[in-house]
Amino acid sequence: MGGGASKPDPLDIMIEKNLKLTMEKLGLTKKDILPLWKEFHNIDLDKTGHLNLDEIFMSHKIPETEWGRRVFMEIDIDDDGKLSFPEFVVGFYNYLAADQAYLQKMAFDMADEEERGKLSVDQLRQLLITIHGKGPEKKSAKELNKKVHAVMKAMDPQKTGWVTFAAWQKNSKVAASIFKPAEELQQQLRKAYFGKKFWKKATAHRLACIGNQNLLRIHEEFYHLPTHHTGPNSFNNLLKSRASAREDLIKKGEYNSDSDDED
Repeated sequence: MGGGASKPDPLDIMIEKNLKLTMEKLGLTKKDILPLWKEFHNIDLDKTGHLNLDEIFMSHKIPETEWGRRVFMEIDIDDDGKLSFPEFVVGFYNYLAADQAYLQKMAFDMADEEERGKLSVDQLRQLLITIHGKGPEKKSAKELNKKVHAVMKAMDPQKTGWVTFAAWQKNSKVAASIFKPAEELQQQLRKAYFGKKFWKKATAHRLACIGNQNLLRIHEEFYHLPTHHTGPNSFNNLLKSRASAREDLIKKGEYNSDSDDED
């Protein structure tokens, strides 16, 4: 007797349903994303088919930072506090296959929630807190004010109270010093996930195909998803998802509390 029909490949199904159009835009094949598929399932510790914040960072012993949380929330397109495989692929290609110019634009756009093309002093201050984190209260506040003043002096010589993206690009050295921690996290993730050589090639490929367009927005348009804007609910959902995942691992006796960061 002949054997039955072969079982459909889950990755083929996932691509056809949720990734095909985005992959074609980037010129990616199944072979290109197969390493991501394997890694996704390797670090999906609770086997839910989704990745939470702990699984992304703790699985490779990468320190969790405020900026890291913000990036996670940005690529969590459906805002449920966890990443599906399509979000993992699109999000990683958007952040890890990004050059310095796009990384700076990405952060600027995150802070520019009203999409005005410029940042107020308060938005600039919050962006610096997100990227650099908070230190001891008094020292931190003093250093933060110095950084804000230095950026405004360089990028807003007319004292309008706003920093435009054009001014941001013009003062690239100042911008680069601000984004150093963001670039360091990108390098840590690149090294942990497939290595720098993989992402160097992916970055060149991405630039050739879509330039510095936002891949998240392209994916949303292809699959008719609502444009995602990170807000208070994003952080709440992230915390709920992580708490639920930790509870499940504790029940199984598989949770390592030594890996927790100090919130």
